[in-house]
Amino acid sequence: MWTSHFVSAFFLKPFSSETPLSLLALAGTLPDILWLALSLSGCEEIRYRPHHGCFPYDAKYPYSHSLLGMGVIGFVFALFSTITQGLGLKSFLALNAATLSHWILDVVVHMTLTPDPVSARYGFGIFDYPKALSSSTLDYCWV
Repeated sequence: MWTSHFVSAFFLKPFSSETPLSLLALAGTLPDILWLALSLSGCEEIRYRPHHGCFPYDAKYPYSHSLLGMGVIGFVFALFSTITQGLGLKSFLALNAATLSHWILDVVVHMTLTPDPVSARYGFGIFDYPKALSSSTLDYCWV
């Protein structure tokens, strides 16, 4: 599944040729990087749950993996990158899209995601079905 967060960079590159591929790839994975930092700081958490589906953990990530949180992350990262790198509007939009694509892909595989820090959780939970997860990862790689 993690490869699909990089695929969005390859998909968006033709729409914004001036944007470095490395920035697009970073934008697609930034929510996971921030989740690690927020988990280590105690703002978000992960708990080991043996015999709990394909990935035996229960994660609570109301900031880094909420739709609102990813929107803010994408906006701030895109704004910073376009200003410091001297990029244009297409780059700004592509970097935002790469970050938001992370949420779309995670809804498919995670059991619970939040649209914002206070709303109900939802997700399709393909992580709990290894064969479906495997085929979905291969499908993302063909985008």
